[in-house]
Amino acid sequence: MKASVLSVIALAFLGQAFARSVDRIAAVVNDEVITLSQVYELGRDHIETASRGGTGETRRAAEITVLDAEIRRVLIDQELNRLGLVVTEQELNRNLEAIGSEHGMDRAALEAAVAADGLGWLDYLAQVRQNLRHRKFQEYLIRPRIVESEDMLRQAYNRMVRSADRPVEVELGAILVMVANDSLAENARVRLLMEAIRARHAAGESFAKLAAEFDMGGYGQDGGAMGRFKKGELLGDLEVFAFSSEPGALSQPIKSGPGYFLLELRVRELQPVLPFEEVRDDLSLKVFQAQFVTEEDAWYQMARREASVEVKLEEPDKL
Repeated sequence: MKASVLSVIALAFLGQAFARSVDRIAAVVNDEVITLSQVYELGRDHIETASRGGTGETRRAAEITVLDAEIRRVLIDQELNRLGLVVTEQELNRNLEAIGSEHGMDRAALEAAVAADGLGWLDYLAQVRQNLRHRKFQEYLIRPRIVESEDMLRQAYNRMVRSADRPVEVELGAILVMVANDSLAENARVRLLMEAIRARHAAGESFAKLAAEFDMGGYGQDGGAMGRFKKGELLGDLEVFAFSSEPGALSQPIKSGPGYFLLELRVRELQPVLPFEEVRDDLSLKVFQAQFVTEEDAWYQMARREASVEVKLEEPDKL
């Protein structure tokens, strides 16, 4: 019996030793160890997606990307600890109350919602605390580096005016003819009517006149004007026509919703840029946010150069 018990203990010890040996050290940051299991806990989904169908080098590149984010977090935490900047229980509770209030929940309801998402409450608290720590880092170390000037806002506005990446907008005219039912005969009747409207338009009658005579969707009383739209605001074939045709084009009959549409593409252009004063507040926020990203990255590069950071990842595991 004694030998059996000793065997069990020995096997348990070997199992624990084996479990420890499976994990690997991914990096050491100022004597703080980051393990490979931490890397996968943080970014397994990204690593698996990025390396799917790839090589070992692809997986290693994905691991390094996640590891870099974890090294950044560790350096930020170490700097906050050095400065004695901590998240107090009062700050944590105030933040939890704010989150609950934003979603109309008390603490019990918030805990239930977290559990319903499959996350443990302690893990959720750790995430909230980490977010608050990062906010402190930005407030005390990054915010003082941000400088906003009128010239910067003007330069950002001029870049926006010159940008060819602005969303495309279209202006459409529309004639909607309803179908009384979805029978083959009714659909055929309406399509024949729409083709007759198209023929009259081809013969020279204005779209506005035809819309006033035939439209059943409320567009005819305004010259057939349907409005201006960006990509994603129209359904199905209506969007296909609007964003693949040239101005002046008339669509084929398009079945959508309660009937058939004829669309006239009146304008297709880059979304107009509003005057500077009207977009000043939005520009200020974007410039501010962009500087935050730039300055935080600059801080990280400097902190990493000054720290003792040893990356120990070699060839990736063939998982």
